[in-house]
Amino acid sequence: MSLINPKRTNRKNVNLTNDELDLFTILSKMTGIPVGILLRQMAMKQAFELVNEEPVEQYQNEGFQKGVLDHL
Repeated sequence: MSLINPKRTNRKNVNLTNDELDLFTILSKMTGIPVGILLRQMAMKQAFELVNEEPVEQYQNEGFQKGVLDHL
């Protein structure tokens, strides 16, 4: 499995209002990140926080300070 460009074969549709689409389009233009990637990142962040009941930022900060065995 390539970590740089993983092949994604699972697809889901998201129905957005015009306002929601406009928001993501503007965010995409501001950041240079494609809309699909923004949606995927937001979905993964939300899913992670629901499962772990802690903000992603807290986990990322701890992850840099701990070794692998500390996470087990």
